[in-house]
Amino acid sequence: MEPTTRSSFVRRSGLADRRNLATLVAIVAIDATKEKYFQDVCFEAGARYRGIQVGIETPTKKVETVVLFDDPRRSTLGLPVSKFSLDAVKTRLQESEAKWKQGGAL
Repeated sequence: MEPTTRSSFVRRSGLADRRNLATLVAIVAIDATKEKYFQDVCFEAGARYRGIQVGIETPTKKVETVVLFDDPRRSTLGLPVSKFSLDAVKTRLQESEAKWKQGGAL
């Protein structure tokens, strides 16, 4: 098995086949420091950090990268990176809990 490098990741992930440079740039941009920040904020808010859903950019549309986390009931929630903060995570958790109490889905 080849060592993990940026180019081997691109080959294994299929990004080279899709030629989606924006996605590759987004993946490389989420470094360990940023991911640790996302984990710490989720922990502080009472959520379980789940990961990153990388956004894409095409000539006609842009989908922003989303930070994923679970509420205490294990529902996966998300916030765009541009709106991610401790207050935003807490608000999202409160909205989710309110929906559960109402018996509805978020």
